[in-house]
Amino acid sequence: MLLADDDHKLVTLRRSSKTKHGNGDQEIKAGDVFVNDMVTVEASQDSDLKFLAITVTLNASQPARKDPALMTR
Repeated sequence: MLLADDDHKLVTLRRSSKTKHGNGDQEIKAGDVFVNDMVTVEASQDSDLKFLAITVTLNASQPARKDPALMTR
């Protein structure tokens, strides 16, 4: 997963099967998060100092979209 932080710097994060994705109080699938969605990520660092996403939450100002044409993996 590649994100731009508040300073417009690119940050690479890994996801695992334990990474949770949410929209408010609802749990969603990873495929429901699309390019250009604003998200909040809680992450930790692995022993090799790479970030691992623990939770990825869509910001409240936008609903989850269901357009597979916009999805990337």
